[in-house]
Formats: sequence, C-alpha cells, structure tokens
Amino acid sequence: MSISLTTNLNWKTELNKTALRYHTITLWVAVVFNLLFFITDYINIYEYWQEFLTFRVVVAFICLITVLFHKQLKISIEMMAVIPVLLISIQNAYMWSVMDAEHLQKHTLAYMALFIGSGMFVFYHVYFSVFIVVANVIANVIFFYFNSALSVDEVLVNGGFLTLAVAIFSILLIRMRYSLTKKEIIARTELEKSKQLIEEKHKEITDSINYAERIQRSFLATTEILDKYLNPKHVIANCHPELVEGTAKQSVKNEQIASLPSAIRNDESNYFVFFRPKDVVSGDFYWASELINGNFAFSCADSTGHGVPGAIMSILNISSLEKSIEKETEPDQILNQTRKIIIERLKKDGSSEGGKDGMDCSLLVFNQDRTKLSFAAANNPVFIARSSVSASCHPESVEGTAKQSHSNEQIASLPTVVRNDDGEEKVVRNDDGEEKVVLNDGYELIEFKPDKMPVGKHEKDQESFTLHTVLLQKGDIIYALTDGFSDQFGGEKASPTEQNRAFGRGKKYKIKNLKELLLQIAHLPLSEQEQKLSDEFDKWKGSNEQVDDVCIIGVRV
Repeated sequence: MSISLTTNLNWKTELNKTALRYHTITLWVAVVFNLLFFITDYINIYEYWQEFLTFRVVVAFICLITVLFHKQLKISIEMMAVIPVLLISIQNAYMWSVMDAEHLQKHTLAYMALFIGSGMFVFYHVYFSVFIVVANVIANVIFFYFNSALSVDEVLVNGGFLTLAVAIFSILLIRMRYSLTKKEIIARTELEKSKQLIEEKHKEITDSINYAERIQRSFLATTEILDKYLNPKHVIANCHPELVEGTAKQSVKNEQIASLPSAIRNDESNYFVFFRPKDVVSGDFYWASELINGNFAFSCADSTGHGVPGAIMSILNISSLEKSIEKETEPDQILNQTRKIIIERLKKDGSSEGGKDGMDCSLLVFNQDRTKLSFAAANNPVFIARSSVSASCHPESVEGTAKQSHSNEQIASLPTVVRNDDGEEKVVRNDDGEEKVVLNDGYELIEFKPDKMPVGKHEKDQESFTLHTVLLQKGDIIYALTDGFSDQFGGEKASPTEQNRAFGRGKKYKIKNLKELLLQIAHLPLSEQEQKLSDEFDKWKGSNEQVDDVCIIGVRV
C-alpha cells in the first residue's frame, strides 16, 4: 500500500472518529432539547401546542432511534448529523407558517440558532448543507402557501431574509470547519506517522548500538582473565608456592600468610576497573592478555573519539595489540609495533589524514611472579601508590633500556614522608624533577610521566616508546587511567555566574585533584576505592553532561 493511500485512509478514519463523537452529541441534544422547547411553545402559542408537540415527539423519536441503532440500521456517520438538522429545520418551517408576524420574529432566533449550531457541531460534505438549505426553502414555501396569511414581504422583513442569510452562511461555516478539521487531522496523522517512524528508527539505532556494545565488550578484558592473573589466590600460587604445595608445617604457613598483604589474606579483590562510557559504546577500553613468554599484560586506553566512532577505533586498536603480542613481549616494543599496524591500516583510506587516528594508552606487563612491572605509556600517565612505612617484598630497584626514565638511584632517592613545621604534608620532587605526592595514611603517589605522543601517526612516530621497569613492593597499587575523569566539567564550588562563563558546565576536575583523591583512598580495599571514584565522579559531574569516556584501573600487588 502506498504512503499517500495509507495517509488518506488514516485521516479519514480519524475524521470519522471525530465526526461520530460530535454527531452523537448532536443527536442527544436534539432528543432532549427539542422536547424541552415545547414548554415555550405551550406558553407562547397555546392554540398550536398539540401540532407542535406531535412534531417534536416524532423528531425526537427518530433522533433517538438513530443514535441508539445507527450501527444496526447502517446509518452513515454523516447522515447521523443530517437527520436531526433536516428534521428540526422542517419542523421550524411548519411552526413559522402558522405564526403571525410578531411570533415570526421571535421564532427567527430559534431558526438561526439551528443553522449556527449545526455549523459548530456537524461534519459533513458541503452538498449535505446545500441540500438541507434547499429543502428548508421548499418546505417554507409549501407550508406558508397552505398555512400563512402573511405576504412574502412580511415574511422576509420579519425574519425570513435574515434566516436565509444565516442558512447560506452555515453552508460556508460547515465547509470551512470540515476543511480545517480535515487539515488538522491530516497534519496530526502525518506528525504521528513521523513520530512512529522516528521511534522505529531510534529503536533500530538503539538496538544496533546495543548490539555493537555487546560486540565491543567481547573485545574487552574479561573478568575471567583478570581474576586468573590478578586475584589473590593466583598471586599466592605464583609468588608463594610453598603455601600451596609442599610439606611445610602449618605453623610456618600461618606465619607466612600473616606476612602477606591484607587483600590476599582476606581473599579480597586484587583489582578494580572503573569504566564509565559517555555513550552506550566507548572509545575507552581495557584489555588484557597473556604474552608468549608467560607474562601478563593489561592496558588502559583512550581511542580517538567516543561513541560509535570511538568504539570502532577501539576494536581496531585492540586487534592491533593482539597482532603485536604474537611476537613482542616488552611493552615499549608492543606499542611500537601496534603503532605501525594502526598507521598501516588507516592509511589505506587514501586520504592525507589517514593513520592520524589511534589511541592514548598505558600498557603494563607483570612478570610471572608479579614482583616486577614493566610498562610504556603514550600520553596517559601511570601512578603507583606506595606505603612509605611498609616493608618491601623485594629490594627496590628499577631496570630499563637505553631510554630508561627511572634508575635504581632515582627510585632510591625518592624521599619518604615530608612535612612542614605545621605537620602538613607536601608535594616533593627528586633531583630529576619526578613528582611524588605524599598525603594521609603514610601513602605516597609516584607518577610516571608518559611519552608525549599517541599510538598512531604523529611527528614523533619514528621514536620508540620509553620502557619503564619497576620492582614492586608488597601492597603497591598501580593505577592506569584515561583523561575522562580529570576532564569532566562540574563541581559544587562553581557558582551560576562561573558556570555561565564556562558555558554552563562548571570547571574541569583536573589531574591534580584526581591524584589527591587516589592518595586519599589508597588505604581502602579496592572495591571501596572503585565506589569512592564513582561517587566522586557523580558528585562532581552533577547535572552536567558527561564529556568523555572514563576508565581507571587499579591493581594491588
């Protein structure tokens, strides 16, 4: 069925519904009020009350039958209005014909009210209006010829001409109302159809995006692989096999278990992933995999864009990482190879911009006993929260490549808790300017600066990413993150005036505040840390729109 035919059927159906409602009201008004007006007949023209009552009862009865049995009698919706208007107008014509000039003038108002009222209530084609007016003229001529002693001039002067004018005007009124109602219904029908079409398209798009979200999630690190390599039992099995196998005495085991971090002793979660996409699908992603040498790699990355474009880019980035780890095991070389693959794949579009998309990424690799961390970072920093008073599981040292950024001496030179005369904690730096924030609960936050280039086409894309290698301490917490949290606009301190100046979005959270937050929560179990991050993000964002995808990963050693 064509669209125009469907629209035509729809507006006719709606018009019939409207007309049926109004015509039903018209019929009931005719039944009730036509009988009630007999009272005025009885008072004003007593001598004709029997004839008038007969007319009114017959008309009311026919209208009652019509309204009650129009479906059974197959009376059309238009005829439901024609019947009362035609019958009452002929009834009025008879009443007119037996009146003198004085009563004729009074009854003119009732006659005009009929035509004006019909113009306000009925919906039928103009030819029905013409038919009713012509039938009225003929009925008046016949009734006046047989019943009235008034001349034509007297009839016209005392209301006949005015009634005829109103009757003709009612034709135009009914036609205009019919046309306007038709246009309004067509417009409403078209609007409803457009709304329905938009809703269908929206559902299709939403279903497609939800399906895309399921596809994207299949590429993200699963709970199974994260639990396998990061949960406490696996750490115990790898770092302390004597607690799992062998003939060691139980008392010795208990002492050894007591020396482990509380998260491991209590079998708490050893990691968290705070993942908050801006849209259903995300440009940010977290990925993990076992390497060919048995080490475990995980990544927190921010692909170019967000939403659907970002999600497509994230899948390309993940597939490029998967391809790179087929041969490479060091994080810097993995990112170097991933960059080559991304540039090669994207330049195939033939444009000069090809290959410029990619990702900001931190790629971290644990050795098999989880005592050493190697990582490379592209635009995204890596943080380690370390208890300044805890005992080390391993001698603290750092190994590196030719681009080593943290030597043994540099890490050893990082100062412990430093306070001013008032006991307030400060931000301190080592000789190379490496920032180390020290706050409450004896934790310090070591920030490892990233390389200022993305994993993608860039003016520095011939340079290798820096390899960082750190020997870990018991209880260290490694944080990898994207910039979505620190770039979020909001804040309770932003006044309405300040928000207006900032396009109504408040101010950015900023990385400085995020580092302070990480230190404030570092002593908490990781599940509570994730909740604190979520609560703080929601509180800061408030009613503002989320500006970017958010991903923060925390891992406790």
